[in-house]
Amino acid sequence: MNGEYESVVDEFLRDELNFIVVKSWDSAHEGVRLLKTGVDGRATFLVHPEDSQAKFSFAGDDSVPHHNTAQTIVPLRNCIRVLDGFGRSLEAILPKLREGYVAPDSETARSLALENPSAFFLAPTGECFHNVTVTGGRPGAEGPLALKREVRETQQKLGEIERELGQAEMRAATLAKTLADLTRTLDARSEERRVTCLLYTSRCV
Repeated sequence: MNGEYESVVDEFLRDELNFIVVKSWDSAHEGVRLLKTGVDGRATFLVHPEDSQAKFSFAGDDSVPHHNTAQTIVPLRNCIRVLDGFGRSLEAILPKLREGYVAPDSETARSLALENPSAFFLAPTGECFHNVTVTGGRPGAEGPLALKREVRETQQKLGEIERELGQAEMRAATLAKTLADLTRTLDARSEERRVTCLLYTSRCV
């Protein structure tokens, strides 16, 4: 790498330079599995061309790729709502939005990624397939979307706690009423016994 531009290129290609090169898709899937079940974090695994089974030339191709438009493939732009007057302009700004698709399963996502090297295909299990790479793992809780999810989950938990608290207050009120009734009954019976004892004592005298 040219030393003059090393820092600039390193920053721009930060994610790409941190790819983990593996020999096969099996190794990539195993890496994703470990990230999901072991530690938090995500990583991108680059499958070596010899095993990638890519259906395109690595020499480069400037032609526009053809995307599978089967009904089971959902464009990512159809899954979000753009506000603040952006309209469809974000598709030109964000390549992942323009070229992103949701596939029905991991196998379909991988197959389509190999056929369409410029597109991004997301699997329902969270992996992202792009060209001969797959990114997966457990992302850290950061960013506005993560915060929105955290707020939504907190609100749901708060609602559940409030419902449980309301039910507990109702049970407490019922128990308090039952206790009051039992106390009155006990007092009444104690008074009856006292009166009975007084009558019995009077007769004995």
